[in-house]
Amino acid sequence: MRMYLPRSGVLMAILVSLVGFLFLAACAGESGKPGLPGEPGNPGNPGALGPEGAPGPPGAPGLPGLPGNPGNPGNPGKPGKPGNPGLPGDPGLPGPQGPVGKAGVSPGAGLVVEPSQFYLGDTVTIAGSGFQKFEPVGVSINYGGGNQKATVGTFIDSNGGGAWKIVLDPIRDAGTVSGRVNQLVESGIVTILARGADGSEASAPAVILGNAPPLPEPPLDTAPVLVPNTDASMVVIPQIAAVGDEVTIYLAGFRPDERTTVNRITGARADRPTGLAWSNIGSGFPNESGAFSVTWTVDQDPGVISLKATGTAGTNATAPLVIVAEK
Repeated sequence: MRMYLPRSGVLMAILVSLVGFLFLAACAGESGKPGLPGEPGNPGNPGALGPEGAPGPPGAPGLPGLPGNPGNPGNPGKPGKPGNPGLPGDPGLPGPQGPVGKAGVSPGAGLVVEPSQFYLGDTVTIAGSGFQKFEPVGVSINYGGGNQKATVGTFIDSNGGGAWKIVLDPIRDAGTVSGRVNQLVESGIVTILARGADGSEASAPAVILGNAPPLPEPPLDTAPVLVPNTDASMVVIPQIAAVGDEVTIYLAGFRPDERTTVNRITGARADRPTGLAWSNIGSGFPNESGAFSVTWTVDQDPGVISLKATGTAGTNATAPLVIVAEK
């Protein structure tokens, strides 16, 4: 804690000090030798901070720092637009010439089928033109892809003008037609193809109406009658059959290719002059010998019935059949 003296006290102290100093100075002897230097005093307190000096000149630039570590790769940018197409290249050198090809199909070959719509029992004429001179020709009826065909003629020689003709009477008996009857009838429209051994080829369409024309219904005034006939003959095997059995009816003495229907007499019918009723059980075409056969599964009540075959040329034949109950 500081102590404050009054101003008069301070002045008095100063005067006393001066008088004492003068008294001492008057009484003092000779000056003694200087004493040894005293110990250095304690450093004084730091002076007040002086004003900020002017900035010195800029120092020399430092050395460049070491390179930093590489940063992480950035995300890929969007793909650029495609560049403009380049100029077309020079044409390449021509390749080697290929081998000689097969002779082309004769462009002038033609085919005629007469009639163009027919039954397989009809006579059909097939003629071709524009083939090579004396070129062998094969003719077939194509009704499907691959090997679905019936051969009607092979090794038919063209004449000196490249033309040829075959007559098929009937067409059903030509080549392999008889073994393809069902397929040909189901196809309806077929391709008649003529192919030459030297490469010529021609085709024409044809319509197959069926195996044979449908048999007309016998008129009322020509109904079959149970009278003996000597034109033809009929044999039924077996002659005694049970209901559900299959019998074979053999016929002979008809004209070749005479359309013939086989009927069974079923009873009386008052609206017909003969008073008889009948129903069809089969039909066919006799061969060159005038013979053929049909089969029938017996579906009539037991008893004795008459069977009669009637041809379109007027040929007739009859035979009995004994029907027994089922075994």
